[in-house]
Amino acid sequence: WTETALWSVTIRVQGAALENNPANNQATHTFSLVIPNLQVTSLATQFNDYLPGTDIYPVVVVRNDSPVRTQEGVFFPLVVRLLQNGTVIDEESVVLPFAEGGLTPSIEAETDTGEITMPPLRLPADASPDSTWTIQAVVDPAFAVPEHIIHETIEDGEGSDNRMAIPITVDPGNVTLTVEQDSFY
Repeated sequence: WTETALWSVTIRVQGAALENNPANNQATHTFSLVIPNLQVTSLATQFNDYLPGTDIYPVVVVRNDSPVRTQEGVFFPLVVRLLQNGTVIDEESVVLPFAEGGLTPSIEAETDTGEITMPPLRLPADASPDSTWTIQAVVDPAFAVPEHIIHETIEDGEGSDNRMAIPITVDPGNVTLTVEQDSFY
C-alpha cells in the first residue's frame, strides 16, 4: 500500500446469446483508499529524576491523524518500554481503543485518545546513573505483531510517528548527612 496507489474493480458480462456488441460488456472503476494514521503525540512522566527501584508512570496521548476512523472492533497495542542503553528492561501495554458503554470501539478521524496513564515501569534497584535511560511509547508496534494490526499511511519503524521517546535521569540517591556544630545541646 502507498498513499498514491490506485485500486480498481472490473465488472464483466459474458455469454449473452443475442449479443451484438461485445466491446461494451466490461466496466472498470478506479479508486484510492484512505486509511488511518496512528501517532504518539505526547509522552510524559511525573518526574525527570528517579531513584533506583521506583515505579515510573508514563502518560501517553495517541492521535488518529487521518480523515478516516479506525475499523470498529479492531484492537491494537500501545506499548511503553523502559530502555537502558537501548536495551529493553521493562515493558507494559494496554489495548486500544477502549470499549466504553458496550459500544464497538474505534478511534475517530483526526482525534486524540486523551491522556492514557500506563501501568508502571519498574526502574531496577541496581539502576546505574551512568547508563542512558529512556522511556519509549509505540502504538501498533511492528515488534508486537508482524505486518501490524492496523494498516496505516505511515507504518511503525525507527523515526516514524508511531513512536516517541523521552530521557529520564537516574539519581544515585546518595545522601550526605552532617551535624551542624552547636545545632543541639
